Order: sequence, then C-alpha cells, then structure tokens
Amino acid sequence: GARCLVEAPDGERVEAEVVGFANDRTYLMPVADMRGFVPNSRVIPMDGRHAAPVGDGLLGRVLDGTGLPLDGCGPVAASARVPRDGQPTNPLQRRPIRAPLDVGVRAINALFTVGQGQRLGLFAPSGAGKSVLLGMMSRFTSADVIVVALIGILSTLAVAHLGFRREQVGHPLDGTGVLIPRRERTAPTGCLWTSALFPERAPAGRVLLDFFLGGARSPHAAHWDEERCVAECLRAMRGMLRLVGEPEMVRIDRHEQGLPLCHRPYRARLRAIDAGVADLTGIHLAGNYRGGVSVRDRILRAHELAGAIACRGESRAPVVHRRPRHRRLAGSQPLPGPVG
Repeated sequence: GARCLVEAPDGERVEAEVVGFANDRTYLMPVADMRGFVPNSRVIPMDGRHAAPVGDGLLGRVLDGTGLPLDGCGPVAASARVPRDGQPTNPLQRRPIRAPLDVGVRAINALFTVGQGQRLGLFAPSGAGKSVLLGMMSRFTSADVIVVALIGILSTLAVAHLGFRREQVGHPLDGTGVLIPRRERTAPTGCLWTSALFPERAPAGRVLLDFFLGGARSPHAAHWDEERCVAECLRAMRGMLRLVGEPEMVRIDRHEQGLPLCHRPYRARLRAIDAGVADLTGIHLAGNYRGGVSVRDRILRAHELAGAIACRGESRAPVVHRRPRHRRLAGSQPLPGPVG
C-alpha cells in the first residue's frame, strides 16, 4: 500500500503502489502509462498512503480513481483528505435499520422497501436493465448527497514469447493453444501455440509458444521481470506440454492498459452507441470491442457488416403493423369498431 514515484530517464515521474514482496524484491503497480521507462529506473518513496479528498467542494464533481478531477472544472476544493483504505466499522456499533428509504421507484418502495443504512444487491442477466434501474435510483432517491462510483478496469497484459527446439516439446501441438482456468492457481491465463497456427513465425525445427500474464486475475504478474515470467510459464505448462530444458529464445512484450475488461455497464454502452449512430446514414462501426477479439470473430463480423452495407441500397419491404385479434366468446356480441 505504500506509494512511490518511478522516474524515467527524461525526468518524467509516474506514481506506483507497493503490491507485494518476494525475498529482496519489491513489486510495484503503476497507476499510469509506463512507456519510456527502463530497468533500474529510480524509485522515490512518498510520504503516507493513498488519501481521498473530502468536503463540500466535491459536490457535483467527477473524479478518477486517484481523486483527480475529470470534468475540466479545475482543482478540487477539498476541506480534508482521509485514507482511502478507510476504517471498518464494528458491526455491533452500527445503528439498527428502522427508517425506510424512498428510492424514487414505486415498485421497490411498495414491494421491496429499502431501509436507511441497508446494503442492497442487484443481480440480473445482461440486458435486463440494471444500469437503467440504478440510474433511476441515483436520480430520485431522497437523500442529501448521492455518490455514484463507476468501477472499471483497463488491465496490463504481458506476453511471454518462448522459443524451443521441436524435440524439447513432447506434445504434438495439434491445436491452437490452451486456456488455464483460475482453479489451477497459475499466473499465466493461457498459452497460444503460435508456430502451429502460423508456421512461418518460427524457423524450421523450432516451436514458438506465447504465454499471457496479467489481466484481472493477477495484474501484478504483468510487471514481473523476465526471469520470474519464464519460471511461472514453465511451471504452468511443463507437465502438460512435456517441456524439456529451458527455452532457446525469450522475449517479453508488455501492453500497458492494453486489455479492456468488459464488466456490467458494457452492454448498456454498446446499446447507447448503437442508438447514437442509428440515424446517421452511411456510418457503420466495427472493432474488437464487440463480437469477439479473435481473428475468426473479426472475419465473421466483417462479412456481416459488408452484407449489411450492401443491403443498404436495396428497397425495403413495407412493414405492416397488424392489430391484435380479439377472441370472440360463444354467445357474446361483436366488439364495436374494426377488429383485425
């Protein structure tokens, strides 16, 4: 939790947080882009832990995760700063929940009354309207101050490219790769058998394997040094792939903020994007932000988009809106007016 500043050769500094230790090594998690930094960069300890601004000056403001303003309205006029970790309250000292809380939604107020001080979980499948309901409650709840926290992750990804002689790999590599489930408790999240997919990426008699580290499962793993990355990759896959010896070639690529993780608001944002461009003739949006990130998915989506564009110039069949037919009961009189 301690804070540090990492200094680049050009003097630029990026704040980082201590996230772990291993023997005499200290692992830091940067909070910004690390492009331009080199090994053995200077690390400067900072006083105190992360603190959040508080006070009436925050009313109506939009802040990022570090407490800096995002709304372009200048510095935050905070009256004090408190530790971001906070101090948990003794559950036996919490006030009992006795008064109801008007959340502005009559169905909830009547059938599922919320109490002041109550913690409430909202669970539903994608597209069921959770974000809409939260927006209504945030807007209409009877409270002096409403704080909305949007939690999202843009994670760092490290790709370890390991090259072996073919005789070092006992597995036939007759596939594309393997995904490693969380229950295996390994740092790599998957291994792509790159030379099996693209033979020209490895010389004859050689094998190229790409391991992926980082993401939401183990974000600190994306910042390990080369020795640690290689050791963890071999530990995860040596048995399955029947690897013998050490890799002949090692290269680590790190992609800062390169892995967007799609959480609950994701589908709502896609619907908002679709609604925004629905009336803009001639504009079509595509990319790996929707419909999958694999090459196969991108080719399929491209064909679908091409077909949609090609159909734009064709005449559309008229849409006929039919009224619902009313069932006539035996012995009843016909309904007045046209039916059907």
